[in-house]
Amino acid sequence: MLQGFLWLFDDPIADTLLASTFVLAALQFRKLRLMQRQTDAVASEAYELKVLVRTMAYVPYAPRMGRAETEPALSS
Repeated sequence: MLQGFLWLFDDPIADTLLASTFVLAALQFRKLRLMQRQTDAVASEAYELKVLVRTMAYVPYAPRMGRAETEPALSS
């Protein structure tokens, strides 16, 4: 068994395949971690926006925007 294991390190093609497998696995793990961080950041921002919208609805002195305030005035 030891002889078969040592053969792996004697073959340059096997060494290349083994090294490339480890590199690809490390890159995939890094990509997964970056995607998880981005997902967490977007979820946090969405939660903050949700809280902001909920608190804005309960402010009694918040100005109400009617139709006249949202549309630009037409000049003659």
